[in-house]
Amino acid sequence: MRNTLTFGLILLLLIWVTSAVFADSKGGGRGGGGGSSAVRTEKKENSSHPEGKSKGHAEDDANDDQAEQKDKSGRKIDSNDQSEKQETDKQRASEEKQAEKKEKTERQVGQEGQAEASQAKEKAEKAKAAGKDHAQQLAAVRQQIEHENAKHMDRQARLGRIRELAEKKGNDKLVAKVDELMAKERTRYERKMQRLTERTQSSEQRGEEVDRAKGRDKNADDDLDPNT
Repeated sequence: MRNTLTFGLILLLLIWVTSAVFADSKGGGRGGGGGSSAVRTEKKENSSHPEGKSKGHAEDDANDDQAEQKDKSGRKIDSNDQSEKQETDKQRASEEKQAEKKEKTERQVGQEGQAEASQAKEKAEKAKAAGKDHAQQLAAVRQQIEHENAKHMDRQARLGRIRELAEKKGNDKLVAKVDELMAKERTRYERKMQRLTERTQSSEQRGEEVDRAKGRDKNADDDLDPNT
């Protein structure tokens, strides 16, 4: 009885194991067939749609073209930047050169202005000295005129007194002699006064010329003065 039961259990276990193995082998065959079918389907779809493959290549080519154009654009921008930088440097160098030239010109003009101012100052000093000399000469001439007037009046007075005394004594010869001396004195005085008058007029004329020269120098100084 016990052996029969044991045999029955072993038989049931074999049947169950056999069924399980059969079921596993059947399921794996179905799975492998499905995978092969899926691969064949995908290949069939790929072969049946060549446009999809061409489209992918076209997109890749387009991306390559865009990258190349972007690279060219970048190089072009760099080239433009370099050109602009060179142009800017060239323009800056030109402006610096013009500024240097302008500064040199202004410095030269300033030096010429200083030279002209120095010459004008020298002329003014000479004119001032000439004016001073003129004033001294004119004063000397006027003083000499006064001296000649006083001398002439003194001589005439003395001769007149001598003539008066000679007339009282009735000395006609002495009266005639005195008249002759008085005539000579008048002639001398008139000639002397004429020369002194000419000297006075000449000195006054030179003084006017000096004054005009001073006026011209003053106007020149005003023109050179930047504050006027």
